[in-house]
Amino acid sequence: MDIIEPIKIYCKEDFEDLKLFDALIYNTDRHLGNFEMIVDNNTKILLPEPIFDNELSMINILTEYKLKDISKAMNNKISFFDFSLNEQLRLFTKERHIPNLEKLSKFDFIKHKEFNLKDSFLEQINKYIQN
Repeated sequence: MDIIEPIKIYCKEDFEDLKLFDALIYNTDRHLGNFEMIVDNNTKILLPEPIFDNELSMINILTEYKLKDISKAMNNKISFFDFSLNEQLRLFTKERHIPNLEKLSKFDFIKHKEFNLKDSFLEQINKYIQN
């Protein structure tokens, strides 16, 4: 797949995991500047840095009005790599992902004690993720 060419240093499976995660949260802002590596100065071993820069995703894009039909609201979203996020989901979902994806059927956001969205907002997003 040509999309992987610019970031060969990134393990193919890690890249697939990241692109799947982005598709699940509807992150439209994963670009080549978001691929960071951690380098061990002694061994020179490279590891992917933890995922960051996820603010252009579903929760920040949705409004209360759009919660009525999240699929419709998110349907036209395109990734930096010019895939619809639904297409990206199909491209990067591998057999190894299925057990964890099945766990999403029981997913619920845990509310923070200080920083929260309205219950009605979280309920709709939880329901969407679970389905």
